[in-house]
Amino acid sequence: MDEIRYRKILLPVDGSEASRRAVDHGLALARTAGAKVLLVHVRARVSELLGEPYYQRVLDHACEEAEKLVASYRPVLEAAGVGFEARVLEGDPAQAVCTAAAVEGADLIAMGTRGVSDFEGLLLGSVSHKVLQKAPCPVLVVR
Repeated sequence: MDEIRYRKILLPVDGSEASRRAVDHGLALARTAGAKVLLVHVRARVSELLGEPYYQRVLDHACEEAEKLVASYRPVLEAAGVGFEARVLEGDPAQAVCTAAAVEGADLIAMGTRGVSDFEGLLLGSVSHKVLQKAPCPVLVVR
């Protein structure tokens, strides 16, 4: 059996308590494995149908809120003593997470779930279920 080695762990965050717990688990694994962390937040696309000046105002607000959310994780990441990068992406969360994992060469995705049962989660099309189905690497889902 091949040795399992984590060199890069992707941590998608949305500000929920479940994603904060997933960050804690992902950081613990990163410390143990000597891995780096990529923290990712995916914000919704802003429709260009809003037109100017509304489009730019909404876009600026969305970007500002996303950066604030990512910044709220920085103290935890810095205290963990692991190398990390943080990014804000745009679009469908599950697709963006899977694409980032593939492009960045992530060995593991550690993400939260809202604690919905498997059957309900499938019916709701939750992000964690979509990532489980499409991810290019193993996924750790933390409740």
